[in-house]
Amino acid sequence: MKCVVRTMTHPFRQMAEQEFITFEELQVEGRKTPICLIRSVSSGEVLGEIKWWGAWRQFAFFPHHNTIWNPECMKSVMEKIAEMMLERVQTRKK
Repeated sequence: MKCVVRTMTHPFRQMAEQEFITFEELQVEGRKTPICLIRSVSSGEVLGEIKWWGAWRQFAFFPHHNTIWNPECMKSVMEKIAEMMLERVQTRKK
């Protein structure tokens, strides 16, 4: 699946196009749930995070400032959230 993310560095400058994103799960000491960094493959820059949002009792997406997401990338993020939720449910049953 092709995912294009555009990062705006300044409101009056042209946006740089980044193709493809990757997900990097981190197990942080003291946290019950992982944090997933969303990175641009081409630049390595962190574009956002998926982490547990206690008020909603589910994982949520936190895009970083000045990032623009297309539907394909959002679909990838939604699929990753669903995967993380399933993993959490399976882990809690053990």
